[in-house]
Amino acid sequence: MAILDALLPPTLAFYRTPIATAPPTPKRVSPSIPATSIISAAAAEGKEPEKLSKTSIYGSVTTGDISANLKAILAEHEDGVRVVLSPENISFVEETDDKDRVKHLGIFEIEIKLNGAQNAIRRTIQVNA
Repeated sequence: MAILDALLPPTLAFYRTPIATAPPTPKRVSPSIPATSIISAAAAEGKEPEKLSKTSIYGSVTTGDISANLKAILAEHEDGVRVVLSPENISFVEETDDKDRVKHLGIFEIEIKLNGAQNAIRRTIQVNA
């Protein structure tokens, strides 16, 4: 675990192509009011709050992708070559839609725990467009 802690960078970057989505159509306050009309602040308060949208990507980032990236980093160091790392040793700290992958852009925290180790190492991954 000391080798991993010393050799692994705090953040790993992954690049994926985002899926283009159409902009949401504005919700009409009333069918009798034209869509191009300006509405009062009181009428605007009745609108639903906008949800935080997550930008989906083509191809997810899996624990296998992360494992392969970490193995490449460890292979550059003579002590790092001795570390046996597999996708089963990596898990996402935050709950995701799928247990072993993320399907949208953002920053995610991962936990790396080797077999027989008591403590885990936390690092972040950043999925960029």
